[in-house]
Amino acid sequence: MHSSGFWSAVLQPDELLTIVPGAPLRLTNVAVNFAVQNECIRATLVIKYCPKGTTSTVSAAIGSFVEGYTSKAIVCDLLLQSGEPFTFESFGGSILHLSGHFLNEDGEIHETKVTRESKPVRTQYSGTQDNRAVRTAPSKAHKRDKGTSLPSKSKKQDFIGDEEKRGNASAAAKGKRKQREELTDEGSTCTDYSRHTSSAYYTGEQSNSESEASASTVPRTKKLKTH
Repeated sequence: MHSSGFWSAVLQPDELLTIVPGAPLRLTNVAVNFAVQNECIRATLVIKYCPKGTTSTVSAAIGSFVEGYTSKAIVCDLLLQSGEPFTFESFGGSILHLSGHFLNEDGEIHETKVTRESKPVRTQYSGTQDNRAVRTAPSKAHKRDKGTSLPSKSKKQDFIGDEEKRGNASAAAKGKRKQREELTDEGSTCTDYSRHTSSAYYTGEQSNSESEASASTVPRTKKLKTH
């Protein structure tokens, strides 16, 4: 194989760059253009691809740059097979320049498909990636007033337990009240009986004393002796 053409691309910090080489492509250089005005002094280039025979995506970092600590360009040797999609993504907010050359046997230039799309934005509401950071309103079926929110399962269990405790306490109170009423009825019966007995006893005593008094008031007659 020999080189049949030069290839280069510019990767913006807010986009994904996907290429499908028409011929084997060797990536040899990556340079960075720091966005100093935006205080972006770091940059990292990541490549994503799916190996043949697998369905999982593999991600790998090609290089990282730091303003004032590393060089603004690196030399690499990465072979990208023809007909396979490769996605490049940058992190750090800076612009990256990619360059390389094609390798083929016939020396002809084959078309390379290039696709650019906006980088997904991670929303603060769902924590998932979406191209639009838009907060969706809840459906009518799920709308509830804050004051009428349904209790959780644990709260329901606690509520049921409290109701059972209150029911048991009410039943116990009713039993005690009934027992007190029965004791009160028995006490009143005993009191009436004792009252009746004492009154009868008093009446008896009074009649006896009256009889004795009447007997004492009866004049005594002298017996006449008969000769």
